Amino acid sequence: MVAFTTSDSKPAYFGGTSWQDGVKRFHASGFFLNNGSWKSLDPLKDPIAYAAVAAKNGMTYATGGTDGIGLRPGTLVFNTSPKIVSSNTFRSQYRVYAGAAWLGTAFYVVGGSTELSPLNPTASVSKFEAGRWSDVSQLPEGALINPAVATWKTEILVFGGGLPTDNGLENTSSVYAFEPAENAWTKRQSLPAPTRGTVALALPSHGILVAGGYIEEGVFSPDLLLFDPDLNTLEKLAQLPASLMLPALVSDGKWLYLFGGEDAPRRRSNRAFRAFLPNLMKLRSN
Repeated sequence: MVAFTTSDSKPAYFGGTSWQDGVKRFHASGFFLNNGSWKSLDPLKDPIAYAAVAAKNGMTYATGGTDGIGLRPGTLVFNTSPKIVSSNTFRSQYRVYAGAAWLGTAFYVVGGSTELSPLNPTASVSKFEAGRWSDVSQLPEGALINPAVATWKTEILVFGGGLPTDNGLENTSSVYAFEPAENAWTKRQSLPAPTRGTVALALPSHGILVAGGYIEEGVFSPDLLLFDPDLNTLEKLAQLPASLMLPALVSDGKWLYLFGGEDAPRRRSNRAFRAFLPNLMKLRSN
């Protein structure tokens, strides 16, 4: 899903996937949550799933992904209305299962696959700046599928992900910080377990929330972690109300919203939860 909060602090999303009668479906529909009920938005022109998503200045950018047939070109840009303000931005990037981040004036895409089936995983870190794409670095452990990515000050943090092997994907617990100005990678405090499909959300003045993920066959993580990039500490903040892979995790600065995601193989969650952020932050050990 492409998830964000609206100008009146309502969680909203577009796209995503579901399963029906053993068949995966790809969606173009959009919804926002109002008084406990999901209300329809005008649908997208085409389905979108597994895009890399990052936000900046009230805009949400969803690059690449798939419509279920092939890889999507370009980047959709949503405002908080929620409306599409651009549908053909950054057209040269084709990736699925990647991460994305804004840092300054540059938009970064991290890892993912440059093919839909069979996957062609990549270790590339690319950026779009001044009207063009360029490859700026390689991930330190190699190609990576479904990492969680977030920005903190001058760094891009990359959490977990799946490393391709002859037998499929092997999860990693590694956390790395990338400093683009120095083109330098630093290994940071590891995740509690090797995990892919976690999601990350930076909270100014607090740190980076890391939620859920896929640990091994049939096992999904129920953890909500808080990473402090300045202290290089990672602590379990709370247990999620459900064990989820790739859920939506968004905040309006007051409330934290968690919804959707995969809660079992070939099954999607239809539940939505929220937590009052000041109370959640009181759970910190320090």
